[in-house]
Order: sequence, then structure tokens, then C-alpha cells
Amino acid sequence: LDHNPEDDKVKYYLGNFLYAHQRFTGAVELWEQALDGLTDFDIIHRNLGLAYWQHEDDPARAVPLFEKALALNPNNQDLYLHLDDLYRLGDLPEKRAEMLEAMASLDPIREDLRKRSLAIMVDLKRYDQALEIITTEEFVPLEMDQSFHLIYVQALLGKAEIQMEAGQIS
Repeated sequence: LDHNPEDDKVKYYLGNFLYAHQRFTGAVELWEQALDGLTDFDIIHRNLGLAYWQHEDDPARAVPLFEKALALNPNNQDLYLHLDDLYRLGDLPEKRAEMLEAMASLDPIREDLRKRSLAIMVDLKRYDQALEIITTEEFVPLEMDQSFHLIYVQALLGKAEIQMEAGQIS
């Protein structure tokens, strides 16, 4: 930076170094300076989003950065997971529904993201959709992973609750 203070890549790389060494404030400052010159680079948007969310406790400020990163690189499946966490934290079910539709076009979709899409369906009360997928498709759960079972049970309970409220169960 002493030799070329306008080099946005150098600011980005130095920000990464500082962040890795828990010097979060300095990293954020450098990434913010580099952002104008790296607007089409999804990783800097993600990095800033993570820093705002996890170290500045400002998830609302992180959301547009993750959305920009995802728009730039819709194949980065980690971004869907982070965005869903932020949308859930911000109580944004309409955003989760939009993202669920985008996730459906991923091919191949990672197993963790596939599982998350089922959890989103259950949270959005799309019980029949989740149950159809769970009962007709094959999944590869990790050892000791009970999450598919829990999603299945939540979907069944949610569907039963709706039927009870509608007087369809006697």
C-alpha cells in the first residue's frame, strides 16, 4: 500500500490477513476502501457481510452484502445458508420464500442446502411440499444426524395442527 495506495486488491488481501489475525476493525476498514474497485467480486461482499454480522452485530447491514454476493455468484451454496440465517434472524419469511425458489434451480445441490430447503418449507408452513420430498427422495444424512427425522416430525405435526384447527380431525 505504501507503493500503490489505490490498489484495491492489495487492500482486500491485507484485509483478509488482518481478519485472519482477529484484527477485525482494520480488516473492515480496508475492505470498505476496496469495495468500490471490486464491486463485481462476490467474496468481498461476503467478507464484509460476515464482519458486519458476526463482529459488529449488525445483521441488517450484512443482508444487502450477502444478497449482492449471491447475485454475483448464485452457485456459491454457502451464501444461501448465510442468507437464510440472516433472513430467519430478521423475520423475513417472504425473502426466505424467494430464496427457496432460487435454491430449487441449483444442480447439483449440496446435501446440507437440500436439508435447509426442507427446513425452510416447514418454517413457511409448506408441510405437504416438504413431506412429499422427504418421503419420495433419497437423502444421505451424516452419521448421527437426526435433522431429517426432526424436519419430518415437524412437518407432520404442523400439518396435523392445521387439520385440527380446521376441524378435520375428530
